[in-house]
Amino acid sequence: MLSDAVLSLTVFVCVLFIGILRKINTGLLALGGCFLLCGLTGAPVSVVFGGFNVELFLTLLGTSLLFCVAIQNGAMQQFSQRVLALAGGRGWLVPILFGLVAFGLSASGPGNLATGALTTPLAINLALHMQADPVFLSLVNITAVNVGCIAPTAIGGIVASRLAQDTVHAGGFEKALFHNGILLLLCFFVLIYVIFKGYGIKGQAADEKEVLPKLNWQQICTLLAIGLMVIGTMVMGLNVGLTATFLGVILLALGFAREREVMQLMPWGTFMLVCGMSSLVKLVIHLEGLALFTELLTGVMTRNTAVPVMALCGGVVSLFASTLGVVIPALMPVLPEIAQNFGVPFGEMVSAVILTSFFATVSPLSTGGSGIIARYIMFLNIDGEEQHRLFLRLLKIACLSMLLGVALSAVGFFRIFS
Repeated sequence: MLSDAVLSLTVFVCVLFIGILRKINTGLLALGGCFLLCGLTGAPVSVVFGGFNVELFLTLLGTSLLFCVAIQNGAMQQFSQRVLALAGGRGWLVPILFGLVAFGLSASGPGNLATGALTTPLAINLALHMQADPVFLSLVNITAVNVGCIAPTAIGGIVASRLAQDTVHAGGFEKALFHNGILLLLCFFVLIYVIFKGYGIKGQAADEKEVLPKLNWQQICTLLAIGLMVIGTMVMGLNVGLTATFLGVILLALGFAREREVMQLMPWGTFMLVCGMSSLVKLVIHLEGLALFTELLTGVMTRNTAVPVMALCGGVVSLFASTLGVVIPALMPVLPEIAQNFGVPFGEMVSAVILTSFFATVSPLSTGGSGIIARYIMFLNIDGEEQHRLFLRLLKIACLSMLLGVALSAVGFFRIFS
């Protein structure tokens, strides 16, 4: 008879393959898989409910609502036009500046989830107005906020530090992790800048500044509301989901956008994808499926392969789940023992696992990629076939990014600052 761990991994893999091949919302399939696993293993349903990330759902809901209002009444278009006007003909500079801003906001404390919720819609809308690939600027944005998240002052760096505080490595790896992250971010940015031909992006012509339409009262108030959300979340520490929801509801109540059209813009399917997968991953962890997966990998390790194997482990999990919410809490406790057993610097091991995982989160089944799809659909009314192509494109990029992290782990890249 199959063990609970094997069953959980089997159901997990089946959910992914059926979702991709049959083009069915993977989050809904994941909830069905949760029901099946609870019935077969006797696992409590409370684990499934506990895995349904309500905070993530509210963050996606609130920020999508606010930005959908801004899209419906034209405020986002007006904002992007003015940013382009300021940039003039230096469109090639916009991805660089945008990445720096996203990185700085994330590193200042809120981390990747809150910052990404604010900046991803801006990145996509800006790319569309510059006639650039929205996926390119989205990748710049997501990787920047992810690396900013592991700063010692940001939530990712704080979580990693606290999980290791009872070990001999406490306080001895945080700077190495952050510095390795910055170096990897620079390398990755140069790579995608060349691949996506960011140097060829054209800015707005100077004479276009004269024909910009004036902002109406509704658009001004909407942009002010977005500014208030930024201040409230970044400076005052307010919850981004609740803040965005409150401001979005106020704008709707004042008649600054048409509710029916706003609701039609909302990417409801993406919300279910993220939260449904979160529930399934939580159940797989409860049934020790993740532990079995890790055990299978560690069984083939040597001193030379320990770092890339663990980076692969973290990256694979991050293709389907949050690095901050799943990978770091699940793998950080086992890394000290693995590093000690194989004689690997702990800073190198942590850097390889966390950074490879973060670079895999552009997967459409993870938080970063699903956010890109959700915001992409907000701006472009694409049909199901186009959504599936975007899904596969992001999944391919995520897998290649993960393999790049594994390859760098194998050649000792993360040993530079460790």
